[in-house]
Amino acid sequence: MQRILHINIPFVTGRCDYYGRILFHGVAPSTKNAYVEALTGEVHSLAPEIDAPFTTLCLSNGAIGTIEPRLLRAFFRDLKKTMPFKDDCRLYAEADPGLLSSALMAELKAGGLAMLRMHYLTSDSVESERLERPCSLIEMQKTNIVLESLGATKIDMQILVGAAGQTTKSLIKTLRDAALSSNVTHCTIIPAQGRLACENDEKASLLSVASEFLKEHGFVRYTPLCFAKNESFVPEESNRYSESKHIGVGLSEISHYNEMNWANCTDFKTYIDRAADPNSIVAAAFEDTSDVVAARAVVRALYTLNAVDADEPFVAELVSERLLERRGDAASLSERGCIEFSRVASTVFSRALVR
Repeated sequence: MQRILHINIPFVTGRCDYYGRILFHGVAPSTKNAYVEALTGEVHSLAPEIDAPFTTLCLSNGAIGTIEPRLLRAFFRDLKKTMPFKDDCRLYAEADPGLLSSALMAELKAGGLAMLRMHYLTSDSVESERLERPCSLIEMQKTNIVLESLGATKIDMQILVGAAGQTTKSLIKTLRDAALSSNVTHCTIIPAQGRLACENDEKASLLSVASEFLKEHGFVRYTPLCFAKNESFVPEESNRYSESKHIGVGLSEISHYNEMNWANCTDFKTYIDRAADPNSIVAAAFEDTSDVVAARAVVRALYTLNAVDADEPFVAELVSERLLERRGDAASLSERGCIEFSRVASTVFSRALVR
């Protein structure tokens, strides 16, 4: 069984409202230090409950390059002393192009880096300006210099799909520049959110374009928004909604461990002030029941692109909203359903719990 420890790094540089994630930019170093201290406090409070070593460690959501290498080194050292890890535990970390130093990469390599997940977003200069971020195509050249100096690293390119003004032509340009780069073995689609996003139908159409392009170039789709080459699946993604044990540490993190489910608070100040006391940062918690387990199995089937029984009570509703496509006695995700998967999952869980 996979055991995954996810550490939320919620910081990025520049505008971040189009990610659809809880992220912060322009944060003072002192506040970042306080957040890392809070992470350490939560880790220490959870450690006594962990009954087996973790197989995967993920540093994600925001960009690891926003944390100073010395701070990361100290956090790693404490984490490895406090939590149990398998000897071959794999590390996955997210980063912004152009913001990786040799010192930071050395820390990640020492921690067992298996894949670097880049917030590539777009290589189109007009789209980059609209997103208020440097052009990823240019910034990746700086990152590649760092990567080449420390040896090959597998890369996941995260591509933004559905930003207002994005066209099929500009999307394919981004995919060609990003997904066909050397060492790129994974591609993750980020559906644009907020004021800079186009309508969901248009996003779904662009997702279909991206899917066809990636499949034509050797990538296999294994979740609604993830594509892998040479079986370079990301455990955090491939095991989502499964029975794997998953601990999330940090702001707004969700955990599933030993038949318990809980979610951390989403208020930044509350988390920093109270992280050493796990009960005070938990916003919601509930135990697995037969209905929860059944709902998770259905959501898991859809998430792994399999079909479900069309006679389930929630199917008709999701079909009417074009989130599922029905074919005879089975139903599976539509492209729109892939874009709006959180809505699909929410509907399945809510319907299962009222039966």
